[in-house]
Amino acid sequence: AVTFGSLASSFLALIAATGRSGTELAPWSAFMLAIAGYGCGAIVLWVAGGWQALRRRVGYLMLFGTAMGLVQYTLAQFGFYTIASFLAGLVGLGLMLFTFQRAGGESKIPAWSLLPYVLLVAIVLLGQSILKTVLDFMVLNLSFDRVETAKGWLVPAGSGRSINLFGHGGALLLYTILITTAIYLIQKRLDSGSIVRILKGTWKRGIRTTIGIFTMVAMAVVMDNAGMTQLIAEGMSQGVGRAFPAIAPWIGALGAFMTGSNTNSNVVFASMQQQTAVLLGMSPAIILAAQTTGGAIGALFAPAKVIVGCSTVDLEGEEAGVFRLALLYGGVILLSITVLTVLAVWLS
Repeated sequence: AVTFGSLASSFLALIAATGRSGTELAPWSAFMLAIAGYGCGAIVLWVAGGWQALRRRVGYLMLFGTAMGLVQYTLAQFGFYTIASFLAGLVGLGLMLFTFQRAGGESKIPAWSLLPYVLLVAIVLLGQSILKTVLDFMVLNLSFDRVETAKGWLVPAGSGRSINLFGHGGALLLYTILITTAIYLIQKRLDSGSIVRILKGTWKRGIRTTIGIFTMVAMAVVMDNAGMTQLIAEGMSQGVGRAFPAIAPWIGALGAFMTGSNTNSNVVFASMQQQTAVLLGMSPAIILAAQTTGGAIGALFAPAKVIVGCSTVDLEGEEAGVFRLALLYGGVILLSITVLTVLAVWLS
């Protein structure tokens, strides 16, 4: 779910880095991510109880995995990238609660805890449909002059990516936060002290990520506009040739491993993957789907993620053991995506 998670920041980075439309990239990306979802579910069952758990619970795996995969795929197909995995997760959670309640289990989720999620879905749907034209009143369009490097690489003059200041994913999330905060204040479920603590925590956790994304984007843009990405793509196409689809997911995983982020992986490597695919006469949509799916799985065993994950469950000092297992299980899923990528390119 990583690619379409966090309001689809990784998928939007994929679009921005390649210049291709979401309509072209969404089908293959959502399909490969759904397959990876089955792999993640199977790994969870294996960790919980080995082959016995897999045999006993494979029906649940197929039911929940298929439901979430279909919801994510359908929403992505219709352009609702920012809530594709979010709503898929809610549907999966609801289906699980319903299934296990009928089996005799109990589940109690306070309605107020669900309010922000319901509001987010409603606001995103409204913002991308009924209110889309209303929110489009201020769109930022930047034009850039022609640039030529000392090595003769030419970038023609043109426009950058349009930014809808009041209708993009970040703005919609901000509206949800403000409305939720107002309701919680009225209901006395929040006070000023809580809001201050939340803001401080958000700043502390977000500043490093924000700086990282800015610098990664800057590096990727410089590489692309200086001809470096094209040079790497030419070297890849000559050195790897027709075997390129077999390494495309691993390049995405490598980017996430290095940076700890599927978004950063797409920013750094998506353009190179696209240009290599074009040079080899392969489908860019399939290769880019492999890139972002590999990045999503690579984020699973990125050292930064392992450290943060261990710190939240009091496993400081156990990071090495967790990393080895995460790398092993992530590698198994990546192998399945590799096979899928090779078959897809071969059949296309």
